[in-house]
Amino acid sequence: MLPEAERIVKLINGAIAAVNAVLAFDSEAGNPNANKPYSQRSMMCNYSVGKYYEEIFGPAPDYLVQTVYSPTRKDYVLANTWYQRIPQHPEEWTLIEGNANTTASLDAWMTAVQAKADAGYFVVCVADGSPGRGHIVVVIPSPDGQRVAGGWTVDTPHTIDCGSGKRENHTDLSVSFENQTKWQNRIKFYYHN
Repeated sequence: MLPEAERIVKLINGAIAAVNAVLAFDSEAGNPNANKPYSQRSMMCNYSVGKYYEEIFGPAPDYLVQTVYSPTRKDYVLANTWYQRIPQHPEEWTLIEGNANTTASLDAWMTAVQAKADAGYFVVCVADGSPGRGHIVVVIPSPDGQRVAGGWTVDTPHTIDCGSGKRENHTDLSVSFENQTKWQNRIKFYYHN
């Protein structure tokens, strides 16, 4: 494993590369996102997290890859599938334990999540949206060692987000999952071992 400082630099560069990959895909001829403003672009969260994974670790394992849009372009499983498959691979992923039962426990959980990213680990936040769509983002290292005071009742971790209407290489969990009541008990955080 690389030293912590090198891992953090790799994570920051990976975040930029992942969002740029989505922006490049958005611009391809025939893509329905090509002429839309960012606020109207469709979800690409799975694609950005898959690209980010590959920037850090190399080719994504088969359990994270699918062919949906084009037989010639690699794509990545949807967020609900990430949610189901990550726990099936404990040799690669470790759950960051926590809950949103109280404000104090939610705050402690968010602190632990940000600390893991700040230590240079690849951390995903994934939500099962069944029966609808889920969402997945990557928690990124904090530029100042702090979490973000956003729209939740506690400060939340820094993230990248290429979900619906978003193409952000630096935002926060309260923007990625705007409705705290809806998502706080449906999200899980994992770091890559």
